[in-house]
Amino acid sequence: PVISPLSLVGKGTRGYWAVEAETGHVVFLKDTWRAYEPYDLEGDLLKKLIAKGIRNVPLLVCHGDVPDYIPHDERMFNRESIDFLSLPS
Repeated sequence: PVISPLSLVGKGTRGYWAVEAETGHVVFLKDTWRAYEPYDLEGDLLKKLIAKGIRNVPLLVCHGDVPDYIPHDERMFNRESIDFLSLPS
């Protein structure tokens, strides 16, 4: 990780540089644990701020949750199940 927590207390947020596989764009991946069901997801909030034209908001490529279980059936990665936004060219 590029950014790691210095304390055991908190949400364990880590940050990574990543590459979006289809476009080759370099992106920043934020990994955070949540203890409770959120009222508003951070990605939804960022989408609202971007839609209102608020300056200095990070570009949102996609957001979502990793399931807390391993499915028993074989599954392929389904891009339609993730809220993706297009990156500018």
